[in-house]
Amino acid sequence: MADGELHQSEQDVLAKIARHLGFSAALFEQFIQMIKAQSQFRGSGPGASRPSKDQLADAYKALGVSSEDSDSQIKRAYRKLISQNHPDKLIGQGMPEDMVTLATEKTQEIQAAYELIVENRQ
Repeated sequence: MADGELHQSEQDVLAKIARHLGFSAALFEQFIQMIKAQSQFRGSGPGASRPSKDQLADAYKALGVSSEDSDSQIKRAYRKLISQNHPDKLIGQGMPEDMVTLATEKTQEIQAAYELIVENRQ
């Protein structure tokens, strides 16, 4: 997704790697859907126009939760994703600058998805 899209050949390679690492096909598909949904939030943020049902559904997918989950479950999923993708953590691990830049973008996408959910639950 670094170039903005996931090509089928790339997804096939990732699926093969996931199988070798012991991930189920369902878990791999859920992960891919989360990543695709997160990318929908590039450039969005507070003050954006009223979201469509599809945008809200994508926000839930981006966090790996459903609209039926409680506020605390959603917040827990959000915090876990932020912790896993926080750029400062990668800097501390000595990751290259381009990885830190990607982590920054992903963190912003996760934040935008969470904010959209919170605004629509009030």
